[in-house]
Amino acid sequence: MIISVSSWLSRVSLAGERIGLPALWTRRALVSGGFGLLGGFLGILFAVIAPKHYKTVTVLAVDAPNDVNALSSLAGIAAELGVQTASGSSPFYFAAFGDNTDVLSRVLNERFESSPGDSVLLIDLYRPGEWKNQALRLQRAIEDLRSDLDLSTDIKSGLLTLEVTQSEPQLATVVAESIISAVDLIGRQRLHSRASAERAFVETSLRNAETSLRAAEDSLKRFYEANRNLENSPGLKLQETRILRQVTLRQELVSVLQHQLEDARLSEIRQTPLLTVVQHPLLPGKPSWPKKSVMAILGFLIGAVLKLGWELRPISTPDNK
Repeated sequence: MIISVSSWLSRVSLAGERIGLPALWTRRALVSGGFGLLGGFLGILFAVIAPKHYKTVTVLAVDAPNDVNALSSLAGIAAELGVQTASGSSPFYFAAFGDNTDVLSRVLNERFESSPGDSVLLIDLYRPGEWKNQALRLQRAIEDLRSDLDLSTDIKSGLLTLEVTQSEPQLATVVAESIISAVDLIGRQRLHSRASAERAFVETSLRNAETSLRAAEDSLKRFYEANRNLENSPGLKLQETRILRQVTLRQELVSVLQHQLEDARLSEIRQTPLLTVVQHPLLPGKPSWPKKSVMAILGFLIGAVLKLGWELRPISTPDNK
Protein backbone atom coordinates (compact mmCIF):
# COMPACT_ATOMS: atom_id res chain seq x y z
CA MET A 1 0.00 0.00 0.00
CA ILE A 2 1.34 3.39 -1.01
CA ILE A 3 1.27 5.91 1.81
CA SER A 4 0.64 9.52 0.79
CA VAL A 5 3.01 12.28 1.83
CA SER A 6 0.31 13.92 3.94
CA SER A 7 -0.39 10.66 5.79
CA TRP A 8 3.34 10.12 6.35
CA LEU A 9 3.76 13.63 7.75
CA SER A 10 0.80 13.06 10.07
CA ARG A 11 2.35 9.89 11.43
CA VAL A 12 5.70 11.60 11.97
CA SER A 13 3.94 14.48 13.77
CA LEU A 14 2.17 12.00 16.07
CA ALA A 15 5.50 10.32 16.77
CA GLY A 16 6.98 13.73 17.61
CA GLU A 17 4.12 14.43 20.03
CA ARG A 18 4.82 11.22 21.87
CA ILE A 19 8.37 12.36 22.65
CA GLY A 20 7.24 15.84 23.63
CA LEU A 21 7.73 17.78 20.35
CA PRO A 22 4.97 20.11 19.10
CA ALA A 23 3.27 18.57 16.08
CA LEU A 24 3.32 21.84 14.11
CA TRP A 25 7.06 22.35 14.55
CA THR A 26 7.80 18.72 13.75
CA ARG A 27 5.84 19.05 10.55
CA ARG A 28 7.56 22.31 9.65
CA ALA A 29 11.00 20.83 10.31
CA LEU A 30 10.25 17.84 8.08
CA VAL A 31 8.89 19.97 5.26
CA SER A 32 11.84 22.37 5.50
CA GLY A 33 14.22 19.41 5.49
CA GLY A 34 12.54 18.09 2.36
CA PHE A 35 13.00 21.41 0.59
CA GLY A 36 16.57 21.47 1.90
CA LEU A 37 17.24 18.14 0.22
CA LEU A 38 15.78 19.55 -2.99
CA GLY A 39 18.04 22.59 -2.65
CA GLY A 40 21.03 20.33 -2.04
CA PHE A 41 20.24 18.37 -5.20
CA LEU A 42 19.99 21.61 -7.18
CA GLY A 43 23.31 22.72 -5.67
CA ILE A 44 25.00 19.53 -6.85
CA LEU A 45 23.42 19.98 -10.29
CA PHE A 46 24.76 23.52 -10.42
CA ALA A 47 28.27 22.29 -9.50
CA VAL A 48 28.08 19.78 -12.36
CA ILE A 49 26.95 22.17 -15.12
CA ALA A 50 28.63 25.42 -13.93
CA PRO A 51 31.94 26.57 -15.50
CA LYS A 52 34.90 24.99 -13.74
CA HIS A 53 37.83 26.83 -12.16
CA TYR A 54 41.18 25.09 -11.73
CA LYS A 55 43.88 26.33 -9.37
CA THR A 56 47.57 25.52 -9.32
CA VAL A 57 49.91 26.57 -6.50
CA THR A 58 53.62 27.37 -6.88
CA VAL A 59 56.00 28.10 -4.00
CA LEU A 60 59.14 30.12 -4.73
CA ALA A 61 62.25 31.08 -2.80
CA VAL A 62 63.96 34.35 -3.66
CA ASP A 63 67.74 34.17 -4.10
CA ALA A 64 68.26 37.86 -4.78
CA PRO A 65 71.52 39.12 -3.27
CA ASN A 66 71.27 41.02 -0.03
CA ASP A 67 74.23 43.31 0.60
CA VAL A 68 73.31 44.43 4.11
CA ASN A 69 75.95 42.29 5.80
CA ALA A 70 78.60 43.19 3.24
CA LEU A 71 78.11 46.87 3.90
CA SER A 72 77.90 46.77 7.68
CA SER A 73 81.61 47.31 8.25
CA LEU A 74 81.78 49.93 5.52
CA ALA A 75 78.84 51.82 6.98
CA GLY A 76 80.50 51.97 10.40
CA ILE A 77 83.74 53.35 9.02
CA ALA A 78 82.10 55.75 6.60
CA ALA A 79 79.83 57.13 9.30
CA GLU A 80 82.87 58.32 11.24
CA LEU A 81 84.23 60.05 8.13
CA GLY A 82 80.93 61.47 6.95
CA VAL A 83 80.95 59.47 3.70
CA GLN A 84 77.67 58.16 2.29
CA THR A 85 77.53 54.56 1.09
CA ALA A 86 75.00 52.43 -0.74
CA SER A 87 72.49 50.60 1.42
CA GLY A 88 71.15 47.07 1.11
CA SER A 89 67.57 46.22 0.30
CA SER A 90 65.25 43.28 0.92
CA PRO A 91 64.94 40.77 -1.93
CA PHE A 92 61.20 40.47 -1.34
CA TYR A 93 60.47 43.30 -3.73
CA PHE A 94 60.07 40.43 -6.22
CA ALA A 95 56.63 39.85 -4.75
CA ALA A 96 55.45 43.10 -6.32
CA PHE A 97 56.39 41.79 -9.78
CA GLY A 98 53.31 39.57 -9.81
CA ASP A 99 51.30 42.74 -10.36
CA ASN A 100 53.82 44.36 -12.68
CA THR A 101 52.57 45.32 -16.14
CA ASP A 102 55.93 44.40 -17.74
CA VAL A 103 55.63 40.88 -16.36
CA LEU A 104 51.96 40.45 -17.26
CA SER A 105 52.36 41.80 -20.80
CA ARG A 106 55.26 39.40 -21.35
CA VAL A 107 53.11 36.52 -20.10
CA LEU A 108 50.26 37.47 -22.42
CA ASN A 109 52.62 37.13 -25.38
CA GLU A 110 53.48 33.53 -24.44
CA ARG A 111 51.97 30.75 -26.53
CA PHE A 112 49.54 28.18 -25.21
CA GLU A 113 49.29 24.85 -27.02
CA SER A 114 45.54 24.29 -26.99
CA SER A 115 45.87 21.10 -29.04
CA PRO A 116 48.76 19.14 -30.58
CA GLY A 117 50.26 21.30 -33.31
CA ASP A 118 47.95 24.23 -32.59
CA SER A 119 49.01 27.10 -30.34
CA VAL A 120 47.65 30.57 -29.64
CA LEU A 121 48.87 33.61 -27.76
CA LEU A 122 47.46 33.97 -24.27
CA ILE A 123 46.21 37.45 -25.11
CA ASP A 124 44.03 35.85 -27.81
CA LEU A 125 42.41 33.69 -25.14
CA TYR A 126 41.76 36.59 -22.79
CA ARG A 127 40.66 39.13 -25.40
CA PRO A 128 39.89 37.33 -28.67
CA GLY A 129 38.87 38.98 -31.92
CA GLU A 130 40.11 41.95 -33.90
CA TRP A 131 40.77 45.12 -31.93
CA LYS A 132 41.42 48.50 -33.48
CA ASN A 133 42.87 49.80 -30.22
CA GLN A 134 45.62 47.32 -29.35
CA ALA A 135 46.68 49.33 -26.30
CA LEU A 136 43.18 49.04 -24.85
CA ARG A 137 43.13 45.33 -25.67
CA LEU A 138 46.40 44.78 -23.80
CA GLN A 139 45.15 46.81 -20.84
CA ARG A 140 41.92 44.80 -20.58
CA ALA A 141 43.83 41.51 -20.93
CA ILE A 142 46.25 42.54 -18.17
CA GLU A 143 43.30 43.32 -15.91
CA ASP A 144 41.79 39.89 -16.63
CA LEU A 145 45.08 38.12 -16.03
CA ARG A 146 45.70 40.06 -12.82
CA SER A 147 42.34 38.87 -11.44
CA ASP A 148 43.45 35.24 -11.98
CA LEU A 149 46.61 35.65 -9.90
CA ASP A 150 47.21 35.68 -6.17
CA LEU A 151 50.81 36.25 -5.02
CA SER A 152 51.54 36.31 -1.29
CA THR A 153 54.75 36.58 0.74
CA ASP A 154 55.67 34.81 3.96
CA ILE A 155 58.09 37.16 5.67
CA LYS A 156 59.26 34.57 8.23
CA SER A 157 60.23 31.87 5.73
CA GLY A 158 60.99 34.23 2.83
CA LEU A 159 58.83 32.18 0.45
CA LEU A 160 56.50 33.45 -2.26
CA THR A 161 53.27 31.60 -3.00
CA LEU A 162 51.75 32.02 -6.45
CA GLU A 163 48.19 30.81 -7.06
CA VAL A 164 46.81 30.79 -10.60
CA THR A 165 43.14 30.10 -11.32
CA GLN A 166 42.00 29.31 -14.85
CA SER A 167 39.16 27.63 -16.69
CA GLU A 168 41.46 24.86 -17.97
CA PRO A 169 44.02 22.90 -15.91
CA GLN A 170 46.71 23.04 -18.61
CA LEU A 171 46.24 26.79 -18.98
CA ALA A 172 46.71 27.30 -15.24
CA THR A 173 50.11 25.56 -15.27
CA VAL A 174 51.24 27.40 -18.42
CA VAL A 175 50.37 30.78 -16.91
CA ALA A 176 52.14 29.89 -13.64
CA GLU A 177 55.32 28.80 -15.45
CA SER A 178 55.22 31.93 -17.63
CA ILE A 179 54.85 34.15 -14.57
CA ILE A 180 57.89 32.51 -12.95
CA SER A 181 60.04 32.95 -16.08
CA ALA A 182 58.97 36.56 -16.61
CA VAL A 183 59.51 37.57 -12.98
CA ASP A 184 62.96 35.95 -12.96
CA LEU A 185 63.99 37.59 -16.25
CA ILE A 186 62.75 41.09 -15.49
CA GLY A 187 63.96 40.93 -11.91
CA ARG A 188 67.41 39.89 -13.13
CA GLN A 189 67.49 42.78 -15.61
CA ARG A 190 66.59 45.27 -12.90
CA LEU A 191 69.16 43.88 -10.51
CA HIS A 192 71.74 44.12 -13.29
CA SER A 193 70.89 47.79 -13.73
CA ARG A 194 71.07 48.29 -10.00
CA ALA A 195 74.43 46.50 -9.84
CA SER A 196 75.78 48.79 -12.58
CA ALA A 197 74.65 51.85 -10.66
CA GLU A 198 76.19 50.50 -7.44
CA ARG A 199 79.46 49.71 -9.21
CA ALA A 200 79.64 53.29 -10.55
CA PHE A 201 78.82 54.61 -7.09
CA VAL A 202 81.53 52.51 -5.42
CA GLU A 203 84.10 53.59 -8.03
CA THR A 204 83.35 57.24 -7.28
CA SER A 205 83.45 56.60 -3.52
CA LEU A 206 86.77 54.77 -3.88
CA ARG A 207 88.35 57.63 -5.81
CA ASN A 208 87.18 60.11 -3.17
CA ALA A 209 88.44 57.86 -0.36
CA GLU A 210 91.84 57.49 -2.01
CA THR A 211 92.06 61.26 -2.38
CA SER A 212 91.21 61.69 1.30
CA LEU A 213 93.79 59.06 2.26
CA ARG A 214 96.55 60.82 0.31
CA ALA A 215 95.57 64.11 1.94
CA ALA A 216 95.74 62.52 5.40
CA GLU A 217 99.12 60.93 4.61
CA ASP A 218 100.47 64.24 3.34
CA SER A 219 99.24 65.91 6.52
CA LEU A 220 101.08 63.29 8.59
CA LYS A 221 104.25 63.81 6.51
CA ARG A 222 104.17 67.57 7.02
CA PHE A 223 103.59 67.07 10.74
CA TYR A 224 106.70 64.88 11.06
CA GLU A 225 108.78 67.29 8.99
CA ALA A 226 107.77 70.21 11.21
CA ASN A 227 108.15 68.37 14.50
CA ARG A 228 111.35 66.37 14.91
CA ASN A 229 111.16 65.91 18.68
CA LEU A 230 107.82 64.55 19.90
CA GLU A 231 108.84 62.71 23.03
CA ASN A 232 108.90 65.74 25.33
CA SER A 233 105.69 67.35 24.07
CA PRO A 234 102.37 65.80 25.17
CA GLY A 235 100.47 68.18 22.89
CA LEU A 236 102.39 67.05 19.82
CA LYS A 237 101.89 63.38 20.79
CA LEU A 238 98.11 63.94 21.01
CA GLN A 239 98.08 65.67 17.64
CA GLU A 240 100.09 62.81 16.14
CA THR A 241 97.58 60.28 17.53
CA ARG A 242 94.68 62.16 15.95
CA ILE A 243 96.36 62.35 12.55
CA LEU A 244 97.29 58.66 12.69
CA ARG A 245 93.69 57.77 13.54
CA GLN A 246 92.44 59.64 10.47
CA VAL A 247 95.00 57.89 8.28
CA THR A 248 94.03 54.47 9.68
CA LEU A 249 90.30 55.09 9.18
CA ARG A 250 90.82 56.19 5.60
CA GLN A 251 93.03 53.18 4.90
CA GLU A 252 90.29 50.87 6.19
CA LEU A 253 87.67 52.69 4.13
CA VAL A 254 89.77 52.34 0.97
CA SER A 255 90.28 48.63 1.69
CA VAL A 256 86.57 47.98 2.21
CA LEU A 257 85.64 49.97 -0.90
CA GLN A 258 88.12 47.98 -2.99
CA HIS A 259 86.51 44.71 -1.85
CA GLN A 260 83.05 46.13 -2.47
CA LEU A 261 84.06 47.24 -5.95
CA GLU A 262 85.10 43.68 -6.80
CA ASP A 263 81.78 42.37 -5.45
CA ALA A 264 79.85 44.97 -7.46
CA ARG A 265 81.69 43.97 -10.64
CA LEU A 266 80.86 40.31 -10.01
CA SER A 267 77.20 41.15 -9.30
CA GLU A 268 77.02 43.08 -12.54
CA ILE A 269 77.99 40.06 -14.63
CA ARG A 270 76.26 37.42 -12.50
CA GLN A 271 73.58 35.54 -14.45
CA THR A 272 72.41 32.99 -11.88
CA PRO A 273 68.64 32.47 -11.46
CA LEU A 274 67.04 34.64 -8.83
CA LEU A 275 64.08 32.35 -8.12
CA THR A 276 64.17 28.79 -6.84
CA VAL A 277 61.00 26.76 -7.35
CA VAL A 278 60.29 25.00 -4.06
CA GLN A 279 56.97 23.57 -5.28
CA HIS A 280 56.38 23.28 -9.00
CA PRO A 281 52.94 24.10 -10.47
CA LEU A 282 51.12 20.77 -10.74
CA LEU A 283 48.41 20.04 -13.26
CA PRO A 284 45.12 20.31 -11.30
CA GLY A 285 43.29 16.99 -11.25
CA LYS A 286 39.94 18.44 -10.17
CA PRO A 287 38.34 21.88 -10.17
CA SER A 288 38.83 24.08 -7.15
CA TRP A 289 35.40 25.64 -7.71
CA PRO A 290 32.52 24.94 -7.68
CA LYS A 291 32.79 22.07 -5.18
CA LYS A 292 29.89 19.62 -5.03
CA SER A 293 30.03 19.26 -1.25
CA VAL A 294 29.98 23.02 -0.68
CA MET A 295 27.19 23.61 -3.18
CA ALA A 296 25.13 20.73 -1.71
CA ILE A 297 25.40 22.13 1.83
CA LEU A 298 24.71 25.66 0.61
CA GLY A 299 21.71 24.48 -1.42
CA PHE A 300 20.32 22.52 1.51
CA LEU A 301 20.60 25.53 3.84
CA ILE A 302 19.02 27.90 1.33
CA GLY A 303 16.14 25.51 0.59
CA ALA A 304 15.45 24.76 4.23
CA VAL A 305 15.65 28.39 5.36
CA LEU A 306 13.45 29.66 2.54
CA LYS A 307 10.78 27.05 3.20
CA LEU A 308 10.88 27.66 6.96
CA GLY A 309 10.61 31.39 6.36
CA TRP A 310 7.60 30.79 4.13
CA GLU A 311 5.95 28.66 6.81
CA LEU A 312 6.51 31.36 9.45
CA ARG A 313 5.31 34.26 7.31
CA PRO A 314 2.51 36.31 8.88
CA ILE A 315 -0.85 35.49 7.32
CA SER A 316 -3.16 38.48 6.99
CA THR A 317 -6.91 37.92 7.35
CA PRO A 318 -9.67 40.34 6.44
CA ASP A 319 -11.14 42.26 9.40
CA ASN A 320 -14.55 41.11 10.54
CA LYS A 321 -17.03 43.99 10.41
